[in-house]
Amino acid sequence: MENACATITSAPDFGPHARQRFSLLKNYQRVYSSQVFQQANDLIRQAHELTASGPSIYQKRVDFVHAGLKFTQLMVANLPLMTRIRESESAGKDKPAITQVTENWQAIKELCDQAGPIAIHYKSIMAKMQGTGYMGMMEDYFGPPSDKLIKSGGAKQKGKKGTERTDID
Repeated sequence: MENACATITSAPDFGPHARQRFSLLKNYQRVYSSQVFQQANDLIRQAHELTASGPSIYQKRVDFVHAGLKFTQLMVANLPLMTRIRESESAGKDKPAITQVTENWQAIKELCDQAGPIAIHYKSIMAKMQGTGYMGMMEDYFGPPSDKLIKSGGAKQKGKKGTERTDID
């Protein structure tokens, strides 16, 4: 995973400027392949086995790394789904893709809550995705899909605090 991250950050189109953030999409999909994830999951599985009977501090370290791997897998899994949502006949109408992305983001939130903010800081991630900084306005590329994108499809969903919003029913 360190090698994959280094490959992304050393790419010529990786940089600190907002205009370069869209290059991450294709680079993530290229670098974080199913083969990379399979190898990482195999190593995590081995690490769990090796630490199972040892001091809990080692198990916690493996769990910490595993949380980051799960987060990365969910984020990368969202990329083609979000492309389907954006490119559907009427953006936001691909209900199966919206459902899966919504479920993935729920899993991300639960993972972040379990792992804690030192491992994965959910509020910071959401602020970056939805804000106006470097990664701003990326929710319609990584998810969760914005209300604006979903509304363009016209389905209904229960939003936070029982409010209605356009969605996936």
